[in-house]
Amino acid sequence: MPSHFSTIGVAVRSNDEFADYAIRTVEQGRTLDAPGGSYTVWDMGEGVELWAQVDADNSLIGLNPHFRGLGRMEVRLDHTVARPGDSPLDGAFYGWAEPSDDAEARGAYPLVFDVPDMLAWGALALPATHAVQISAFAHDIATFADDEAYRASQGSEALMAAESFIPSGLFAIDGKPGAAPQSEAVFSGHVLATQVLTNAQTGEQFAWAHVQTYGGTVDVVADLALLAQPMVVGGLVRGSFWLSGRVVRWG
Repeated sequence: MPSHFSTIGVAVRSNDEFADYAIRTVEQGRTLDAPGGSYTVWDMGEGVELWAQVDADNSLIGLNPHFRGLGRMEVRLDHTVARPGDSPLDGAFYGWAEPSDDAEARGAYPLVFDVPDMLAWGALALPATHAVQISAFAHDIATFADDEAYRASQGSEALMAAESFIPSGLFAIDGKPGAAPQSEAVFSGHVLATQVLTNAQTGEQFAWAHVQTYGGTVDVVADLALLAQPMVVGGLVRGSFWLSGRVVRWG
């Protein structure tokens, strides 16, 4: 079954394999100090990154995937998000895409995305608007050759515009309001560029696309097992995704 790791060509089939990748990341990566520990990023090539977390006692406590790509969104970062069960070095931002100065219309839509190096930046002055690179890891995905095929797939009543973004991670979980928001979204968009990439460290292939959606561009990555048809330039994608992001410009 596809996972966030297999989505970028890192097939983790057991706890032992997970531990092995975490150890290799610490051994081969570049370390960033953070309050309460450190992050180590292993650049595996082709945009693939693994981020290990080591606490103040020098214990390995986490490993997260990320894809470094071309996507850019202008986001007003409002506050940080912590969830039960997260490690001390995990974290996420809650923000608004295409932020507005209008007090009532704060932006195009709110969203939450995980950040693999959340604490490495130190204390942040929020709210603040920054450019963000977001990688969208496909949970499920459909591809379309063109707008006509996309419209036809929705029948007589179009449910989603060709470029739309629904922050599904903000919806109440199991009807329980107040649950911690998740870094998930359902969106559609046009494919600006796409390629089947090979993880240089594992030899495993995965699909990547630079996608224009409502509010900006994102880097979509997908396990090839999820794709009934390949993504094509000028075509569209629609699906549900986990969001991992990094700030690429401050201020």
